[in-house]
Amino acid sequence: MEALQGTLRAVAETLDSTGWAAELYDPEWRVVAYSREWRLLRGDPPEDELGYGLHAVQASMVPAITAGSTPDSRITWLRQNLPRMATSTPGGIQALVAMLTPELREAVGRVAPEPWAPMWSGVVEYVVERLPPARAQYVTTALAAPDGVAGWVTVYGPYAPATVTSLLMRGRLEHFARMASLLQPRRHEAAVLFADIQSSSKLSRHTSTAGWFALVRDFTTAMDDMVIDNGGVVGRHGGDGITAFFLADQLGTRGDACAAALRSGLRMASWTPGDDVPVRPATLSVNVGVHWGGVLYLGQVVSGGRLEVTALGDEVNECARIQETARDGAVLASKPLVERLWPEQAREFGIDPVGVSYTCLSELPTATEKAVRDAGGVPVVALH
Repeated sequence: MEALQGTLRAVAETLDSTGWAAELYDPEWRVVAYSREWRLLRGDPPEDELGYGLHAVQASMVPAITAGSTPDSRITWLRQNLPRMATSTPGGIQALVAMLTPELREAVGRVAPEPWAPMWSGVVEYVVERLPPARAQYVTTALAAPDGVAGWVTVYGPYAPATVTSLLMRGRLEHFARMASLLQPRRHEAAVLFADIQSSSKLSRHTSTAGWFALVRDFTTAMDDMVIDNGGVVGRHGGDGITAFFLADQLGTRGDACAAALRSGLRMASWTPGDDVPVRPATLSVNVGVHWGGVLYLGQVVSGGRLEVTALGDEVNECARIQETARDGAVLASKPLVERLWPEQAREFGIDPVGVSYTCLSELPTATEKAVRDAGGVPVVALH
């Protein structure tokens, strides 16, 4: 028994190190462990609410677990697994059926045991917060031991072929982790960044469609990398424009968030297309606006066609107007953002915290009527 427990502990540690969502059971299907990623997908319920020591079927009816899956999915899981668990459960199929509530017994219907199998798979749906249900594919397999079966493990993965999953694999994992922390929308303090190619409509008319596509793709990839490199979260893309958010609670302090936004903005303003882009406009300027948002409401927007982070708040709209006012590769930074920098950070950007002079957006000759209306009173300073 001690050797068996040691084997299962080693398996549990390995599952946690891989980042897989997984369930681990002993040879008779009692719950031994859930991986960290599995618990996070379920909303990270307390350990004492997860049914450790219970049979897998009993654990599947624990509130902390049922809350993470759809009713139809739970019934499907029972129909798929009861026949296969029967040969390894004391009392067989009768014992398993007896574990079910009368309602589940009726919903599942008649089930018969199947021959012992070392592996099988199935599909489940799980739910998190108010997001649409997501499908996951699982594989259950026996864990071999010198004298038989050491236990069982179920590993969950995306319900998608490898060719589709590979598209996600091209993304930056650290950025996806930041996005995952914003699953539940709530208020955050964050620096906001908007960037856009100046006069892009005019430039595109003088460029082939294929060439312009290559340039915009290069631009978008580079801008995203600059945001991610500086600890930010990429927001919506609109044409050749980009938004980004730098959260104080992810970066450490308000000053760190503001400095990260400025570092990204200054790199963006200095961007030029890579050598592999066939079109190189003679005049290409990236204009940037950065602003501070003290009460932004940030969260994920997930639908059948997209996954992105968005934010609501007056400062988001104001930042868009700041960016629209910037010209010829300028980085316009708002006073609320600049004044949250630490002294050493201000020096990094060549800013004298005491002697810096600001101009209200409405006083700039490039400010549009809309910019004046929405953000005319916001003081800004040009940093590039």
